[in-house]
Amino acid sequence: MTRFLRYFRNSICHLERWVDRPWAVPLLAAFALLDLFFLVIPTEGILISAVLLRPKRWIGICLWIVTGSALGALLLAGAFQYFGPEIMHHWLPFIFHSEAWARSEQTIYEYGAPALAVIALSPLPQQPAVAIAALARVPVLSIFVMVWFGRLAKYALFAWLASHSPKILLGGRWPRWVPLAAGWRELQDLEKAKKELE
Repeated sequence: MTRFLRYFRNSICHLERWVDRPWAVPLLAAFALLDLFFLVIPTEGILISAVLLRPKRWIGICLWIVTGSALGALLLAGAFQYFGPEIMHHWLPFIFHSEAWARSEQTIYEYGAPALAVIALSPLPQQPAVAIAALARVPVLSIFVMVWFGRLAKYALFAWLASHSPKILLGGRWPRWVPLAAGWRELQDLEKAKKELE
C-alpha cells in the first residue's frame, strides 16, 4: 500500500510541476479548441483536473480554457461559412439526423445568437449549434462572444467547485495524505529536512 501511495504522490508532484510550466495552460486551451473539431476531448475533465492541481489559479485556468473553446467555435463557424454545408456532410454526416441538431436548430431560429450562450452553458454539444448559427449567417464574432459568455458561466462554476470542494468536503481541514491541498512539495521538503537532522 505504501508503494502505491508513494507512486500516487510522485505522480501528483509530476503533474503539479507540469501545470506550473508557462506553456501548460495554453496547451490545455488548445485542447479545448480542438474539442470543437474532434468531439472526444473531455474539456470539462481537463479543466477540473488542472484546477485540482492548482486551486489558487482557478480563474486563470478557467479563462484560458473558455477562450480556447470560444476560439474553436469561431474557427468552426468560419469553416462552415466559408465552405458551406458540404463540409458538414463530409466531416459529420450523422449530425444532421441527431437530436442535438434538431434542438439546436429550433433554439437558434427562435432566439438567434443569444441562444448560443445558453447552448454553450448547457450539456448539449455545441458543435451543431455553432454549425447552424454559421449556416444561418450569424456573424462569426457574435458566435465567438456568445460561446465565450456561455462557456464562462459553465466553466467558472466548474472551476470554482473544483477549487473549493475538497476543502469544503473535508470540513476546512486538509489531511496530510491529500497532496493537492497540503502542498506536497512543502511536505517533501519537511521530510528531507527531518532526515537530514537525523
